[in-house]
Amino acid sequence: MKLISKFYNHLASDSLYRNSIYLMLSTGVMSFFGFFFWIINARLFTPDQVGIGTTLISLMTLISSFSLLGLGNSLIKYLPMSARKNEKINTSLILVGLASIIASIIYLIFLKTFSPKLLFVRESVVFSLSLSRYTTYR
Repeated sequence: MKLISKFYNHLASDSLYRNSIYLMLSTGVMSFFGFFFWIINARLFTPDQVGIGTTLISLMTLISSFSLLGLGNSLIKYLPMSARKNEKINTSLILVGLASIIASIIYLIFLKTFSPKLLFVRESVVFSLSLSRYTTYR
């Protein structure tokens, strides 16, 4: 019992372990709720609607991943040593925002070629702006 108590105290006192456990728990909780989200959607909507929704979510995730330009990892590495932290953060945010807007516009232009079933996104200004906005702030 003393060994378990010592191990728990070590985990609780070390921020690296504590934060890692929080990240793993967060991923587990999101996976759990995501699983039930898709079960409910599969029951409420047609397979075509679920497929279109899944495609849109995957599309926005792909565009946002490309738009990050690797700056998240770069900030983690270079920001602590930087004397001009605010400038690096602002520049990164602007570059990611511009990259996501450009990637969204390119996708919307070639939407008929990439996925014709999603043409309704291009025809609605609200949907087009939503695509750009989600990928910018993801």
